[in-house]
Amino acid sequence: FEGKRAELVTIPLAPLAINWGMFAKYHSVLEELSNGIENWPRYKREKTIDEDFKACVFIDDDGFAGLNAVGEMFWRRYENYFICRIQKGHEFTRHDGSKRMQVGKAIAELHKRISDYLKNDWRNVENNEMLVNKIRELGDKNDLRHGENPKPGVFIFKSTNQAQIRLVYSPTIENGVLELMIWEDLHSSFDHKAYIQTFKQKFARKTDSCEFIELPIRKQEA
Repeated sequence: FEGKRAELVTIPLAPLAINWGMFAKYHSVLEELSNGIENWPRYKREKTIDEDFKACVFIDDDGFAGLNAVGEMFWRRYENYFICRIQKGHEFTRHDGSKRMQVGKAIAELHKRISDYLKNDWRNVENNEMLVNKIRELGDKNDLRHGENPKPGVFIFKSTNQAQIRLVYSPTIENGVLELMIWEDLHSSFDHKAYIQTFKQKFARKTDSCEFIELPIRKQEA
């Protein structure tokens, strides 16, 4: 360009996919970074932050930090998803495309229903025990806890948007973020009481001994 000086724009190296676990771990930090942090060196010391997401952050000479272009892109994408933990070996990973999509939508519906229920009381839910108690308060005729609990802290969700789908789930809260553990999904008609007994027998071991894989699920739109 004649008479003008060309400048190179440097784009930091970044992974091609979101590290969902890292974004969940530092959710509140990244939210503050999206608005800008005045003294990043001091903030890092106070929050005991390592270098996990340096590829997503810019820092100026005065120590002001914020999300760079890559960080903003990933942050916007992360805000549209939530983490769902599926029990290892669960049929969800073997469902055909149509069935898997239906179950995914039911999981998104469950996440939104819990989020809407806690909307005005979210700050008072500080840990998993409090979250479980809030859902237990609904009674066993509510869709979020359809019938008898299969185990303490485990509920059955009755989907209203996906025909005949039931989700056996545990809600969890990590760093102020709602996540879901899915044990099983059930389709069509079945004997509810008989299933409860079957589930109790199958999962007589402590839930902590089971392995889960993490899957990002797109949030249901309002």
